[in-house]
Amino acid sequence: MGSFFAKAAEFAGFAAEKEAGTALSKAAKVVENKVLTPGSLIYHATDAPVSSIEELLASKSKVRSTSGAAVYVTTKENAAAYTKNLAGAKMLEGRLSPNFRPLYFNEELSGAVQEQLRKAGIEGSTYGEAMADIRAQGGNIESKVFALQRSIAREGYHGVTGMYPTREVIGIFGNDVLEGINYKDLVSSTAVLNESRDFAAQVGANKAIMKTGEGKSATSMANRNLHSGNRTPRSL
Repeated sequence: MGSFFAKAAEFAGFAAEKEAGTALSKAAKVVENKVLTPGSLIYHATDAPVSSIEELLASKSKVRSTSGAAVYVTTKENAAAYTKNLAGAKMLEGRLSPNFRPLYFNEELSGAVQEQLRKAGIEGSTYGEAMADIRAQGGNIESKVFALQRSIAREGYHGVTGMYPTREVIGIFGNDVLEGINYKDLVSSTAVLNESRDFAAQVGANKAIMKTGEGKSATSMANRNLHSGNRTPRSL
């Protein structure tokens, strides 16, 4: 009987090791297949009344987002999926500067940065750990997130990446954080793409009205409907 339990425990340990190994293998594949690199195309989905990726502001994002206030950009596939769940959304396309330097979310911070953070009352050896500590402290976290990002920017970083294990996202810091460079130096607009099915349907309906001479320009009406009202803009 004892040998049975010993074998069962051995099998359970093997299964756990195998599962952990599979998880690590999958994580490695995500890293190997990275498409968001300096100089690559980037995308942002939003229903805000902006016409280019250069108009996005880190200050408009939620300070409690995973990496704090930032302009979050992702792959075309991820942004396109987001537009399907957001009425009136469009996808902004841009190109990341080849000089963009990201810090990885779980990358070890330099000793100097960790010392700066401790002086600001923040503990953590990585950006992710520091953000977790800031959230755990509660209260008004904005000033501490700012202190964290400023300490990273002083090291020459322009944003954070690697915060999600299943999808690629980069958080680009705002001008109030960046050192010696502006957000618009880091991204260049290329196009506005893939506006939502709701927008396309509205254009189609307006075209039908135009045929009977009962309406205004299909595009102007669709744009008016898309951006009218007092909705709070949402984005990726």
